[in-house]
Amino acid sequence: FGEAVRDRAAQRVRDSAGGNRDLARAGPPTLLSGRGNSPIFVPLLLDAAQLLSRPASQAWRAHAVTAAQWGDWVRALRAGPGAPMSALVAQLSDSIGEASAADALTQDVCLVWRCAHHLGGAGGIASLPELVRASQTHAGYI
Repeated sequence: FGEAVRDRAAQRVRDSAGGNRDLARAGPPTLLSGRGNSPIFVPLLLDAAQLLSRPASQAWRAHAVTAAQWGDWVRALRAGPGAPMSALVAQLSDSIGEASAADALTQDVCLVWRCAHHLGGAGGIASLPELVRASQTHAGYI
C-alpha cells in the first residue's frame, strides 16, 4: 500500500508543476500584493534552502520593500529547529480524516508524502531547507 501511495504521490507531484514560471529564478514581482503570498514566500523558502538563483536572491535583497529584512529572514529560516517528519505525517493524516470527501492525494498531500519518503520516512527530523529541497515541484513550487 505504501509503495502505491508513494508512486501515485510522485506522479501527482510531477503533474503539479503546471505553469512555466521557474520560481527558483523568480525575483520580486512588480506588485507585492495579489491573490496569494506564494510569489513572496516561495522565493524566501527557496533562498533559505539555497535553491534560489543568485540573481533572484540579489534582487530580493535589493528590493525597496524586502531589502532590510530579507537576509535576516533567510538566516532565521536556515537556523530554525528541525521538524519531526512523524508530526507532519500525523497532521497530514488528521487533515485527510477530517475532510473525508476531499481527494486524499491533493498536491499538498503528495508533497508531504514525497518529502517524508525522500527524507527517510516518518521517523526522521528535517530542517526547513531539507524540507524545501525534498518537497519542491519541477517548477520550484513548494
